[in-house]
Amino acid sequence: MYIKKISFQKIGRIILLTLLVSYFLLNYDCAHNVPPSGGPEDKIPPEIIYHFPAADSVGIRHLEFIEVEFSEPIRRTTLPNNFWIIPELVGEMQVKWKGSRKVRFYLPDSLAADQTYVFTLSTGITDMHNNRLVRPFQIAFSSGEQLDRGSIQGQVYTEKISRDVYINAYILDENEESDSLLRKKPRYYTQIDGSGSYKLNYLSLNKFRVIALQDQDYDERYTLGSDLIGIPFTDVRLDSLDPDFFQLNFYLIKEDTILPAISRIDTASGQEIIIEFKEPVLLEQHFSVQVEDTVHNIHYPVLGTSLDSDNHAWLHLFFSELPPQTELAVRLSGVKDYSGNTIISDTLDFSFTSASQPDTVTPRLLKVEPSQGSSNVLFNDSIRLSFNVPVDSSLYQQYFTLETKEGKVVSGHYDFSNLRRPVYIPAGLLSSATTYNLTLQLDSLADIWKRSFPDTVISMEFTTMELSDLGEISGYVRAPTLNWYQAIVEADALKGRAHYRALAKKDIVYQMDYLPDGLFMTKAIMDLNENGSWDKGSTIRWQYSEPFFLKPDTVKVRKRWTTQGIDFIFNFREKP
Repeated sequence: MYIKKISFQKIGRIILLTLLVSYFLLNYDCAHNVPPSGGPEDKIPPEIIYHFPAADSVGIRHLEFIEVEFSEPIRRTTLPNNFWIIPELVGEMQVKWKGSRKVRFYLPDSLAADQTYVFTLSTGITDMHNNRLVRPFQIAFSSGEQLDRGSIQGQVYTEKISRDVYINAYILDENEESDSLLRKKPRYYTQIDGSGSYKLNYLSLNKFRVIALQDQDYDERYTLGSDLIGIPFTDVRLDSLDPDFFQLNFYLIKEDTILPAISRIDTASGQEIIIEFKEPVLLEQHFSVQVEDTVHNIHYPVLGTSLDSDNHAWLHLFFSELPPQTELAVRLSGVKDYSGNTIISDTLDFSFTSASQPDTVTPRLLKVEPSQGSSNVLFNDSIRLSFNVPVDSSLYQQYFTLETKEGKVVSGHYDFSNLRRPVYIPAGLLSSATTYNLTLQLDSLADIWKRSFPDTVISMEFTTMELSDLGEISGYVRAPTLNWYQAIVEADALKGRAHYRALAKKDIVYQMDYLPDGLFMTKAIMDLNENGSWDKGSTIRWQYSEPFFLKPDTVKVRKRWTTQGIDFIFNFREKP
């Protein structure tokens, strides 16, 4: 009996010790939220395996809470700000966890009569290993006897897709101004998934203005100048005959309202200054510049100007000689940024102190493109030379020639926007499998200060590609809208930065020629104003964007072959 009594005590102690250790380990794991050591890394995203109410429930008069169960433990800190209900209720929903996988969202207000509600969990929610929900999760239910069934869907494109992009849909009041509309909270909104796709479900039958928004300050409103926005090509009307709208695609842009401004002036030498703008700029046809000593009313002529090829925020000005260590003023006009903003009153003033050291660089040629002996030069290539000094453009045109091996001169025009990197652009395409000779009488050339180059003549040969080494793509652009006539079809090589484009007429076969062998991403833009460029819209003076469609699959181009059937069908009322 004594032995049995000791055995029972030992068993009790073992059970108690086991319970204590289990309790300690469980609480330690919950407190630290760390994955167990060893084994493969968990990359499986969480899923919703149960929810209440059931999907598409109707006739719900009273609802105390919404309940969701995940497939695995969820990091609780990722739940706040990553759920919402539409239409919004008065007050905030209270969250109560039941373990680490199940959570209840208690509603703060009663439901409105005959109203469709959509509850959403966003992709910001993660498991304990930081795996996110793959796409937003939604539960729709109605306090009436039926659900709203309207939908709008499409794709968001940008340089880098971010999951923090939302699609906002506003019920459109014909009398409301566009800018006041964007200052309101949207009636409906959803989030894009990891591929940039979105779908606004359970919409009422109304007319909507829809935008894509990367909201930097999370206030659910568009802030000009800081938020990225995608502008639609049209407003969308949903009705009982057409409750769905497809291919409402967006390209995110940052609208720039800041006027061009000078950040600093670098005095490279007594013959050159570099004006550094706060953003890349363009020089208009009426561009002019003046540099003067305002104290003594002395003007210093500018011999030449160059926008830096690598950084268009830098403008180089060249002079015969500036007085050393003198306070000077520069005045510019005809400068605009890439968004079309021009400087106030068309003038821009800035002061600087001139340099004391002269420019003692010896002129020399640095690089020629295409290089000597190149054998796969494209038909639409240009001739680009690089120098360490700005060249005299008149002498350059006089002593530069491009001709075939048989001596036939190739006509073209020059681009001297950067005097250190003049470009010769042949008129039309170069011939297939043809050898060309480039000649530059360097011994007769000079820089803008009349300093001579080395006493030599540059003579180089290059050969264009065989036509048989190239391919084409062709197809149709189709759209149901009668007054859409012209499209721009573009192809971008997956390797490198090669970009090709062709204008296409709607319902007439297009063909994009002279493409090298390889894989391409293709898209089409309906060029509604037929200006040959893609207009992405504006909210400053409301302007719709032009519709576009990017094919999700790559296009393979093969030598001596036309890849046919690359069609772009703009059909917004039928599922693609």
